[in-house]
Amino acid sequence: MERWKRTKLGPDFRITDWEALKDNLHPERYDEKWKVAIDGIHARFNERFVKPADAIQEKDRDDPDQHYPEGRGFAIVALDCLLLESLYGYGQGKHTGERQTGKAFEHLLVNDVPFAGRFPKHLASSFAKAVRHGLLHDGETRHGWLIWQRPDDGGDAIVEDLGDGRFALYRDNFHAAVKSHLEEYFQKLRKPGEVQLRSNFRTRVQQLCDESKPGP
Repeated sequence: MERWKRTKLGPDFRITDWEALKDNLHPERYDEKWKVAIDGIHARFNERFVKPADAIQEKDRDDPDQHYPEGRGFAIVALDCLLLESLYGYGQGKHTGERQTGKAFEHLLVNDVPFAGRFPKHLASSFAKAVRHGLLHDGETRHGWLIWQRPDDGGDAIVEDLGDGRFALYRDNFHAAVKSHLEEYFQKLRKPGEVQLRSNFRTRVQQLCDESKPGP
């Protein structure tokens, strides 16, 4: 066996495990083989994105008087953006290409549960440029965007127009929405009628495996 095929796709799921399953994964039928594959990638998202972000968020509970802890929100939202963009690719059956990130975030923030109705359409495009791009490229937010811990009223708002050209992203609520979105996707994958979603998932995981192969 080629050593690179022992690469982990998740905590207990390797490329070798995927190769043993893939030829028997028929999108029109959800069965035990699909459960193993889906559980393996689900754990990948939880271990690589959700748990690290949760651990950072937990630090805030040690500082109850700090409403806007310095720096921590950037790390959490950066992880959340990576998760969302990666998950979008699984839904589409391919990773997000160059110059497609903005459209990906616009689509999911405006249309997908649980963001739909809670994220104003005109701010979705701005979010991609000012928050996602700013954080992942330069470790900063831009164009008046701020990352705050939670709304003063303790409500469930994800984003707020502050009325002076600035926008507050409430990262506790954003992070909760991201986790809910993740669970919604994996629940849908297990539904018998979601044939196309499973087909796209299978294509994307195979792409992940192919691109894990060492280069020349």
